[in-house]
Amino acid sequence: MPVHDVVLCLESVSKRYLLGKTVVDALRGVDFSVRKGEFVAIMGPSGSGKSTLLGILGLLDKPTGGKVFIDGSDATSLGDDKVSLLRARTIGFVFQFFFLVPSLTALENVVLPLMFLNVERGERERLASNALERVGLSGRMHHRPSELSGGERQRCAIARALVTNPSFILADEPTGNLDSKTGKEIMNLFKELNAEGKTIVAVTHDEAIASYAERVIHLRDGLVEEGGKGKHASKLVMKRTLKK
Repeated sequence: MPVHDVVLCLESVSKRYLLGKTVVDALRGVDFSVRKGEFVAIMGPSGSGKSTLLGILGLLDKPTGGKVFIDGSDATSLGDDKVSLLRARTIGFVFQFFFLVPSLTALENVVLPLMFLNVERGERERLASNALERVGLSGRMHHRPSELSGGERQRCAIARALVTNPSFILADEPTGNLDSKTGKEIMNLFKELNAEGKTIVAVTHDEAIASYAERVIHLRDGLVEEGGKGKHASKLVMKRTLKK
């Protein structure tokens, strides 16, 4: 079992697909963990298992083998309803394409996760307003996504991820739909949030994005590669480390 300050832990996680008569081992025994307050990037070339791992980290897919712990809970042992609740309470998602509801204002988009958690209406609006203010959108709360720039849409998505005070934020290519200047602004915002104690896991193919992280985990052929140089070295926190 993970120690108390580990918010995310994978133990021997594997994922196997059957494509016709062909067996594909997308993940082949992945072990790593993320401690509270870390900023970790996960990198890998096409076909490395990165997208499969993203789905498992976000509890959107189940591994074929191994275990996934979030805040000490073994998500692989839970039924679908309990997994959905654990995901809603502990993971804040930020995606490349924002996934904001076009007909809703920024405030209403950020409120949505709190509605699923049955937070009282007045408290929902207070928390959503605070989250939008934190990402610099206090003056744009009542604008719809079509009235926001790309950077503002991503800031709104980050506010939505923050509003439930999740155990960690899972960001999938968070600047992939932005120009380079706006992308740097968004990554600097992630860096600020991390400095405030937020745990961030970013999945990316981009070295520039990974450079903002404290630690980089490299995937290749469904396995974690150890090695690398400097801050880009893969420093795994394995089960033996968790027992310290």
